[in-house]
Amino acid sequence: AHGGQLGFCDHNTAWLVDFRYARARTHFDLHGSVWAEPDSDDLARQMRAVFETTPEASAGRVHAARERIRQNFTWAHTAQRIQQALEHTFSSSRSGLARESPHAETFAGKPAPTVAPGSIKAAAPANPRIGWISTYNSVCGIAEYSRYLLQHWPAGVAPTDIRIYANRDAEPKGADPENLRRVWTSKHLDTDLDALEQALIDDAIEVLVIQFNFGFFELHALAGMIERLHARGVRIALALHSTADVMHDDTRLSLRDIAPALARCERLYAHGIDDLNRLKDFGLAAQATRLPHGVSVGAALAANSPTPTEPPPVGAALAAKYSASCQNPSRASSLLHAAPPRRSGLGREDLSEPSPAKAVMDANTTLLASFGFLLPHKGLAE
Repeated sequence: AHGGQLGFCDHNTAWLVDFRYARARTHFDLHGSVWAEPDSDDLARQMRAVFETTPEASAGRVHAARERIRQNFTWAHTAQRIQQALEHTFSSSRSGLARESPHAETFAGKPAPTVAPGSIKAAAPANPRIGWISTYNSVCGIAEYSRYLLQHWPAGVAPTDIRIYANRDAEPKGADPENLRRVWTSKHLDTDLDALEQALIDDAIEVLVIQFNFGFFELHALAGMIERLHARGVRIALALHSTADVMHDDTRLSLRDIAPALARCERLYAHGIDDLNRLKDFGLAAQATRLPHGVSVGAALAANSPTPTEPPPVGAALAAKYSASCQNPSRASSLLHAAPPRRSGLGREDLSEPSPAKAVMDANTTLLASFGFLLPHKGLAE
């Protein structure tokens, strides 16, 4: 029940086998790579279900599968979808807006088939107005995470072109940048996100990146804002720095409670495989993407900096993935699931986890590492 076959297989046309995300074990030996591993218990259940299904019931699914292929997956349908995708792409590049494709075109003298609504997404504007909700310019791990990403943002969009919306109750480490507004309070019981939402509307934000931690927002207030912004056409990516349920006093806080709103997001970025499986359990596998933490390469390793033919430092690579998602969210899945290159030195592995045994370091180099994210409420054992 994962991958491209879901384009034409569902419970009406096939016997789907459940899965869990797991670390990939392939001949590519790609560190940090993930695949969908079939659930052996569910596989056994589905095999028995096929064996015990009556010929009449089995014929029903076969007929439904045949009709779905006939009505949606002929060469003519494929050509029509390609034509629509091209028209959306070119109209977007000309005007920044995608227009509806006409259905009056013909193929080989025959009327083109009707394509299901929603099967082709409108292309994002070439240079959308990007909003970034996060703690910032303060003593906070997520504030630094955002700063590193925005500092390494790829050419074409300057970090100052991205509007940052930070919390009011922070103690700034210095003067805030001109593109930052403080319009929310980082209290998970604070239900007032009106000023934040209005700021996003006033700035006509088209693509929004939200850095999430349970201590930042009251869950249902966040869910309501996501729903309303989605209704306005804003494309939303949510970076989840924690996904495991947490207890506050006697109240359990869970992302499961706002799963319908999270399903409105283009992408839900999570750091670990456990996070992916948790999101899957919440019914959010279609939105979930693994995005491990990056590594900051300091001056001590400057002599080992990448050449133009080598992969970029992971900070730049991670920012590139965020940037590509913001520039064209419809391409986020392929970009963010792309296999990272093999490590060629410390800090040069694109979106993969640290592997000290493979790192290339000078014997006299001192490396300081912070494990502030390795806490129980992040989903890891204490």
